[in-house]
Amino acid sequence: MIGIHQEEKTVSAGDSGWSAGVWKGLTANRITGILNQVYVESATSTTDFKFKIYDERDRIVFDSADWSTNILNQYNLNIPVKGFYEMWIYGPVSLQEQMKILLSIQES
Repeated sequence: MIGIHQEEKTVSAGDSGWSAGVWKGLTANRITGILNQVYVESATSTTDFKFKIYDERDRIVFDSADWSTNILNQYNLNIPVKGFYEMWIYGPVSLQEQMKILLSIQES
């Protein structure tokens, strides 16, 4: 049976993960399956940011590469995942706003 697991995290300005325009945090759960979609949305429509996901061995699993403004929505990724992952948001030094992160993982 195949189901969809959604890893959702809302990052707030007061979150201790923020430091000089960079936020990092772990996925809430151990995830296993295929990462199909990465969706990140900032609270402010003019916010520029980059987003990366690292595995437990500090290897980059996903890298937005280019700057996104307000929304990053990449789908049809087909990236195998297993374990806990560290999510990073990079932005201007002053960036400490609310961000919504949604990872859609197809589990089998």
